[in-house]
Amino acid sequence: KRDWSSDVCSSDLHVRFALETGLPASHYRLRVFDAAGRVVRDLGEGPVTPGAIVDRSWSGDDVHGRAVTPGLYLMMLDAAGQQRTARVVVLR
Repeated sequence: KRDWSSDVCSSDLHVRFALETGLPASHYRLRVFDAAGRVVRDLGEGPVTPGAIVDRSWSGDDVHGRAVTPGLYLMMLDAAGQQRTARVVVLR
């Protein structure tokens, strides 16, 4: 469960989510994309069971550990056959 709308971050962005009860256990993947659709950072993947809370954070860096440029990014969660996307605006 997460309010998947938009966030503004100038430091670490913390994301918590859980599968709704009643859904089967699943595999999740959480990634960050730039406005051109390129993967900027993979924030994690693995098994998740309904009701279990998954905590992840993004410090605004790319896969090489470099700070991303200010702008709009998309955070995408795939889990239990569903996909959620949130806009993230990075400020420096």
